[in-house]
Amino acid sequence: MVTKTKNVRVYKGPKQTVLDLPIGEPGNGFNVLLKAGKREWTVEQLILQPKWKPLFRDWVLEKANVRLGRFQPN
Repeated sequence: MVTKTKNVRVYKGPKQTVLDLPIGEPGNGFNVLLKAGKREWTVEQLILQPKWKPLFRDWVLEKANVRLGRFQPN
């Protein structure tokens, strides 16, 4: 993930991106994936897998659960 602040691009890298995504507000990509029926492609679903759960704090996992549970397809 690359972010731009004050005309400076900052590369976060894959680890920091995965740590940041479930914390902020859901982006457009998250909504597009869920509407397309690709829940398993979201970072939220990925970090809830038993293989990756130990890498995240409980409150991050809870936020991912809540975010996935809130989605109501049209």
